[in-house]
Amino acid sequence: MELVRLVETFGEHSDQVMKYQVLLVNSLFFRIAAVDKLIKIKWVKTSGVDLEHLVSRKEDDLSC
Repeated sequence: MELVRLVETFGEHSDQVMKYQVLLVNSLFFRIAAVDKLIKIKWVKTSGVDLEHLVSRKEDDLSC
């Protein structure tokens, strides 16, 4: 929500917005939260335009 507020205040291409985006991208917590949110969405298991889809660790065959 902070990013949305910055865009509304300063515009999409402002330095303040860019700095906050870089801060979020470099945040491990933010990236983990984003992936966690994505994997809980039903359509995430559908393949994309490249006919590939992400597989969770539970679906991987990790037996050696």
